[in-house]
Amino acid sequence: MKTMLKNIIILILTLFTIQASSQVYVTSFKVQDAYLQNGKILIKSATSTTEIKIEIGFSTYRDNSTGNPLPGSIKTKLGTQNSTGGVNYLSAEQEVSSSEFSTAPTLTKIYTVNIDKSKLANYTIDLFTMQSGFSWGIYTGKRYNYVLEPTTTTYYNVAKSAVFVKNDCPPGSDAQQYVTTIYSVPANKYSSTISQADADAKAQAEINANGQNKANAEQQCVEFGNVKTPYGSYDINYYDYIADIKWNKLSFQGENVKIELYSADQSTLIREIISSTPNIGLLKAAVVALKFTEMSARIKVTSIDSGLSYFSNTFNLSQD
Repeated sequence: MKTMLKNIIILILTLFTIQASSQVYVTSFKVQDAYLQNGKILIKSATSTTEIKIEIGFSTYRDNSTGNPLPGSIKTKLGTQNSTGGVNYLSAEQEVSSSEFSTAPTLTKIYTVNIDKSKLANYTIDLFTMQSGFSWGIYTGKRYNYVLEPTTTTYYNVAKSAVFVKNDCPPGSDAQQYVTTIYSVPANKYSSTISQADADAKAQAEINANGQNKANAEQQCVEFGNVKTPYGSYDINYYDYIADIKWNKLSFQGENVKIELYSADQSTLIREIISSTPNIGLLKAAVVALKFTEMSARIKVTSIDSGLSYFSNTFNLSQD
């Protein structure tokens, strides 16, 4: 019984000592919501420090007769326990003095602090306080867990380019031979946090959106009359001659035309290329001549409806 009474007296004396020495104390501690994720402090992965804003409420003891704050101060800083039982302090300390209080019973301070990520040790982040005449201790009114921001990989596009030929020439004309436009997108212009393919797709989208328009603006059209003369072949003994056949669709009445290969003097039909095709002015990738057809030739286009026909100029099918 005497021992218990002695302990109570010691506790009372201790409380009086604390009250006499530590006139300023913390009443609240909060991390602003903008720096939280599901109630946890969000620590940035890409940087060594994370800036957050905290709000700390303070109060002070006052003289009973005058109502003035009793002299004293308190220091605060963030910290976390480490694996050895010690403390890793995470921010610089801040100090509040009782002289900062006027007639208001409380005082709220907002601090910007930078948390050093290297000092985190998988424990809670706490507010540590040190009142006048005392050592550092944990404010137990509020503590925060933390979560690391997911690591984000940024991908950048590789250099891309494409070749374009003018494709908006009016009927009876075509783009200049051997004239092209190259549209390029340099490496690292576009980025993506999704994938490399997504970054490259953004670069390709720019090419697709602008390449053809650039070619159409830069290149010139050349008139070819009624039927465009093919460039011809110089390895006809090895390969069939395959080429686009173009004609002026306005020169032919009706919806369909027939296309044939004739000798240069227009007297001999070499082969029928196609018996009927829409009169749109273009037959893509046509087999113009079979291999071993070594000769000079012309293309003949005939309107199926009217029978009107025109020949191209002469071109060569030869073997170098």
